[in-house]
Amino acid sequence: MSVFEECLKFVKESLEKRKETAEKGPLLVIVSGPQGSGKSYTSALLGKALESEGLRSTVLSIDDFYLTHADQLALQAKFPQNKLIQGRGLPGTHDLPLLKKVMETIVSNHTGSVEVPVYDKSKFNGQGDRAGTREVALPLDCVIMEGWFLGFGSGQTASTDHMNPELTQVDQWLKEYASLLWESPHHPKVMIKFATDDIKNVYKWRLQQEHQLVKQQGQGMSDEEVIKFVDRYMPCYELYYSSFCDVSHSEKGTLIIHIDESRQVQGIDNKMQQQ
Repeated sequence: MSVFEECLKFVKESLEKRKETAEKGPLLVIVSGPQGSGKSYTSALLGKALESEGLRSTVLSIDDFYLTHADQLALQAKFPQNKLIQGRGLPGTHDLPLLKKVMETIVSNHTGSVEVPVYDKSKFNGQGDRAGTREVALPLDCVIMEGWFLGFGSGQTASTDHMNPELTQVDQWLKEYASLLWESPHHPKVMIKFATDDIKNVYKWRLQQEHQLVKQQGQGMSDEEVIKFVDRYMPCYELYYSSFCDVSHSEKGTLIIHIDESRQVQGIDNKMQQQ
């Protein structure tokens, strides 16, 4: 069975189990893994497969909610000493009020629609900017949310006592994301996570992504810029990623896909919880 098939089976089983409960609103499926690990590709396939089976679903990325280019520049000016947020990517560089508004509208399960932001990473020579919105019809059976740090910090005992000030600030922002998504009591959720044997694989994967983006869009970051871009992520990976891979994040279930540098599957753990 392929990774996609395992993920689809896991999500469908989770949706079936929900029918045995009195829970309302859509199931939130959080797909988390390092940049280039396959989470976005898998999420897109899941969304299409669920729709083809008559299930109302949508795929969101935490990247959709990046600050506008102008707001990102303002953030950088406000925290000029914090190198971790001198560019998009880390917790703190997203529009959290907009994310909260969109999620609250989706969870309300009312008939209608919600406007979701669209982000173009190729704009401003790879710095990126918001590029309008798209309309998502409501209500939904399933919401797939993917992102590289979703689940970080949850259930961990990492102390901030010895963190540098830059990472301490990011850690505080991270808690706000957790309260809105993977630690929120307002929606039932399951998690699919991609766990790699070496987090430094991200450099290779992210370079591959950028080369593809430049090929498609005609602009993007140079290889040197990509390496510097990924460098900003490493403090978060070093603090959270190892524990993240070992923690079961959801009260409903967690599917862990273990991959190597070539993205070949080394093992799959299905930690489906009992209702």
